[in-house]
Order: sequence, then C-alpha cells, then structure tokens
Amino acid sequence: MAVSAVTAVPFYRGLSAPTLTLESRSAVVTFFAVWIVAFTAEYFVLGRYSFIAMVSEGNFAIAVDRYLTRLHDGGIFAHEFAGGQDLYVMYAGMQYVQPEILLFRVAPTWLVIWVHKLMVAGIGFAGSYLLARRMAPDSRSVAVAVAALFPLTHTYLLTYSTSFAAAGLATIPLAVYAAVCKTREPGFWPWVAGTSVVLAVTDPVHVYPPLAVAVVGALILFPGAAVRRTAAALACYVVAAVANWHEVLYGLASVATYTNRGDGGGVAQVGFADALVLSIRALLWMAVPTLVLASSLLVFLARRDVFVVRTVAAIVWVPLSYALAKSMPWEAIGLAQMRGVEFLYMGLAWPALMIPIAAKALAGFAPGAAGRRWPRRPEAVVLAAALALLVWHKFANVAQFLWFGGQSAYFGHESLNDPPWRPDFDFRVVTLFDTPHPNIVSGYYGYDSFDGGVNLNHRAWQEFWLNTLYNEPNYLQTTRPRIEWEHWDGTAYEVGRHLRLDLLAIANVHYLFSALPLRNATLRPVFEPEPEDRAKALPDDVGGWPHFLWFRLRRIFDPGELYVYEIANSLPRVFAARTVTEVADDIASETLHDRIASVAGGRGVVVASGDRARLGTPSTSLRVLSAGTVADGYDIAIDAPDGGILVVNQMHLPFWEARAGTHFLDIVPVNGVHMAMSVPPGATRIEVRYRRPLLREKVAGVLGWDSREWAN
Repeated sequence: MAVSAVTAVPFYRGLSAPTLTLESRSAVVTFFAVWIVAFTAEYFVLGRYSFIAMVSEGNFAIAVDRYLTRLHDGGIFAHEFAGGQDLYVMYAGMQYVQPEILLFRVAPTWLVIWVHKLMVAGIGFAGSYLLARRMAPDSRSVAVAVAALFPLTHTYLLTYSTSFAAAGLATIPLAVYAAVCKTREPGFWPWVAGTSVVLAVTDPVHVYPPLAVAVVGALILFPGAAVRRTAAALACYVVAAVANWHEVLYGLASVATYTNRGDGGGVAQVGFADALVLSIRALLWMAVPTLVLASSLLVFLARRDVFVVRTVAAIVWVPLSYALAKSMPWEAIGLAQMRGVEFLYMGLAWPALMIPIAAKALAGFAPGAAGRRWPRRPEAVVLAAALALLVWHKFANVAQFLWFGGQSAYFGHESLNDPPWRPDFDFRVVTLFDTPHPNIVSGYYGYDSFDGGVNLNHRAWQEFWLNTLYNEPNYLQTTRPRIEWEHWDGTAYEVGRHLRLDLLAIANVHYLFSALPLRNATLRPVFEPEPEDRAKALPDDVGGWPHFLWFRLRRIFDPGELYVYEIANSLPRVFAARTVTEVADDIASETLHDRIASVAGGRGVVVASGDRARLGTPSTSLRVLSAGTVADGYDIAIDAPDGGILVVNQMHLPFWEARAGTHFLDIVPVNGVHMAMSVPPGATRIEVRYRRPLLREKVAGVLGWDSREWAN
C-alpha cells in the first residue's frame, strides 16, 4: 500500500503537465486501451497459469459454469455440489444466455476469465465516462479521471466480479446514463434497447436493487430528465432481465422456503433507526467513493454552489432507501421471506452516484471555468489516485497469487485426475482448507462434493455442518473446514479435533482431500505425495522463508498434490434401513445429530414423531442390488420380498418423487440429510427423480401448450 501511495506523486506530476492532455477523442481511446490492458493484465499474462482470486471469485461462478459446459449430465439437478443441489438455486449459468457459458464451450478457462474482466473494465469505464461527460460536457479529462476510478471503488467490481455474471455491477453507470441522461434525446429508445441487452445477462438479484437506487439518485442530480421515460427505461430493463432469468428467479422462489434464510425466520426485524445506522456504517466502509463524495461536498460548499443541495439529497437517499427496505414490516403484506434478503447490496449505488457528483466538482476547475484558482488540473489528482489504486490492486493480487496460487488449481492437481484409487460406486468428498475450493473439485475434477458453495443453503445441510465442525463456525466456516493451525503439530493435522468424521461418513463422504497430512485412527491413507510436492506448507516446514518463497512460486505453475484419505464405514448413497428411532419434532439440533451419529452408522434412521407413521417398518430381507446417479435422480435395483425401508443419502425437498413401477412412494426426511421411503413387497426397481416444475412448464400447462416444444 505504501508503494502504491508513493506512485501517486509521479502520476500526478506527469498527468498535470501542460503538454499532456486527454481532451481529444484519440487521446481518450489511447488511454482507455492502455488502462484496460493494465486492469486485466494478471488474468491473461501467463495464459492458463494466470491469476484468479481463489479466496473470493475463482471458486464459484467459474467452477459452476465450467461444470455446466463440460461435466453436467443434463436436467436441473446436480449431484456434484453441496450434497446435491438444484442448479437454479446456485443460479450461475442457468439463465438462457450468459457470455461466459458460451465462451466455455469453445475457449479455455483463462480466456473466459480474461474476457469477463474485459467486460467489467470496458463497460464500467465506458458507462462511467458517458455519465461523467454528461455532468462535465466541456472536459474529457474529467470524464476519463472519474471513469478510471469507478471500477476500482469496490471489491465487487474487482475480485468478486465473476459472481455477478457478465459485467455485473459495472453495468450500473451505463444503465443510469441511458435511463436518465438520454431521456430528452432522439436516440433514447435505441440506447435503452441496447442497454437492456447488456443488463439482461447480468445477475438481477444483486445488480437491479442498487441500479434502482442509483437511477433515483441520478434523477435528483439531473433535474432535466423526463421521469416517465426513465420509468419506461426501468421497465424495459426489468422485462429484459425476466426474459433471460425467469427460470432462475422462479427456482429461487420455489426452493428458498426450505433454505437457512429463505423464509426470513432466522433474521430479526430491524427498526428504521437501526437500519439507517447500519447502512451508514456500511457506506463509510466504501472508502474511495465516500472520500470522493465528501471532498466534492466541500468543493461545492467552498464555491457556494447550489448543486450542494442536490448532492446532499442524492447522498442521503442511498442509506434512506436501505433503511426503508430493511425495516419494512414484510410480514404484514405476506412477504416474510424478504427479511432474509441482503438489502445492503442497495448501497452499491454509492460508487455510481460518485461519478456525476465528482465530475461536477472537478468541472468547476476546468480551464476557463469561473472562479478557477488552481494552477494545475485537479482532475489529474483523481486520475493519479485511480492509477495508484490500480497499482495497489496489482500488488495485492501478486501477494494472493504467491500465497494462494492461481488458475493452475483448475487442472494441476494430478492426484485428482483419473486416479487409480477412484472406485466405481457413488461417493462424496470433502476438501479441507479450501485447497482447492470444493466447487473446483466438482466443476473441474468431477467429484461429488459435500462442502461446495451455494447461494441458499439447504436448512438441514446447514444444520448438519454446524454440528460437524467442532470449532465455533462462522459464515465462511459453516460449509468449508478452513485450516485451524492449533491442530497442526508440525508433522500432521489432527483432523478429528476439527471435524466429526462419524457424521461425514453418514453423509456418504468416502474421501478427504487435504493439502496437509492428516492424523486420525479412522482414516486410511490412499495417496500421499512427497513433502516437497504437497500443496500447502508453513515456512518452517520447508526450511525457512527463502525456501518457502520458492515453494510458493512453484505453486503458481504446479498447485501441488493433495493427500487422499478414505473414511472408514462410509455409508453408501443408497441402503436399506435396519432400525427406526423416533425423536420429538422439536428436538434440539445438537441432540438430534448426536442421536443420528449413534444410529445411522449402523444403517438405522432417526425420524421425527410427526413423520413416523409415514415410514412403515424396516425389513432385514430388503437388499440393494445396484444404485446409480442419473440425470435428476437415482435408479435403484432392489430385492424386497417383504418390502422395507429404503434410504437415499440425499437431502429431502418436496420436489423429490419416487416410484416402484406405477406406484408412487411417500418420501420422508430422516437422519438430517437423508430421505427414506417404504417400498412395497416384491418391488424390484425404484426410480427417484427431482421434479421441481419449471416456470415455462407451469405456464404451458395453464395455456394448454406442450412445454417441450415451447422450450425448443
């Protein structure tokens, strides 16, 4: 940070020189070309070994998109993520059109990531430039300075951008420009149409709330806009999003009730005053836009510029909008689940509103402006600050690159590529220490992970993980066992002090992948790399810091090998229940999972009292002859002369259905993360399928259409 701060001085001196201006179109284009290459450099400079921030963005959308184009067997359900997941709840890639998905069909990962970053940088810069130019029409330099600053103002524009599809939040300035600044011009509708196409491929759940807030703020700042046309533009944006994302939005709405926060029940009602304070604190953490906005206010006050009133109104509007949404009594209008929505995303309008406000402040210092006193161009200060921030970002990425590695994690773990130890039955894995992230294990190496990341966690799965982790879990640790160095004794990691392996075995977790050697009596080592080839180490483990630096440099091109351990007595994906244990419906979570651990390992089931009558009686004669995962479910061959209880190692949702021939079976949630069904005597084949209806199927049914023909 100190180095990047120092660079601001020579940047300013060079940029403020009278001979260096950015007032011609050619100068702006040249600057943009150089800037966009610098902004995206680390994502392409080493090809497939290039950088990606694994701890924040290279572990979710990229892995899911790659899975969808290379490994998915069709349908709306994926066995590979989080113990089995509705892909629409993960939402990355399930919209009709997504640029990254199209690229993944023809291009390698590093190129997909680079093009994505080019979209973020290009659309973010262009939209910001246009918006700033509208507020400061006489100075291209001002617009360039503010446009260069915008993509560097928030981590969601930098190292989280892949989670928001296409250009994501970087589209907001362009959308504001089209919806507000073009309303009185003949080209308004073409601009709205083009911008709607750009917005249609971005994530509406996270992009549209701050966009709406930013549009209202821009109406305050640009009083000449035609409000009716702005409303029409917003309607076009919404229609474009719904056209591309309606199945995702419907899927989220359908499944949300069964997730950890989808019904809003776990989120306390917040009063207006408390919500306002929370919002202001969150906005102040956005240091760059907050500093720019505060500085602009001081400039307007010093000038006695009446624009300060509009500035204050637009700035106040942002936390006010959050406080109103957060404190609204949603239950009163039948929308209790809205309390589970993270309204703080609305605050991401803050960087977008920074653009016209900063442009207005800087325009007062432009050559020839009334009251100009500064001998050098102050817009050069902003541009120098943007370039210094860019330098800081590069230093931060280099540090992450050395510490965590990069895109080689997508293909370089040879111990996971078609290993000889991989069995031919269905099993799950858990990957310790985020090395690599479990979504990468699923999306690139094709393993069924039990600890992958999703957007809305299944409530039972969440509770299972809360009881699997011995240490006090937080939001990030709830599903992914990160490293706790107190369990490392210098030679091995005492994993039994960190995780309940008995619960993992119950969830069909057959293998642990680990960057460090593990110690536990219930584990059998399957693959053990040489110490110098392992993926993770402390400096003392490799001979001190010089050797450690070389170790980390090697990990850029070779992510290292993982230890593989087999968990003893892991339950299969499908099995016959031997016993039934009934518990109270309101049993405490910790007590319930202790009971599950004591019963399920012996192929028993723990069922709530309210569901016991639906389950029937186990039979010792029931045998599972074969079981396999198929698209959207399971095909199971059984021998059931006397019937019995069949258990599928899969979390229950009401969209599952099971059939024995033409006879539908009642499915009951058991053991926290299992579902069970009573099979009739003589049954030989059970089909279990995930049948959540798509919105187009529901609509087609109402209209009497064939949904399959409509989809084609």
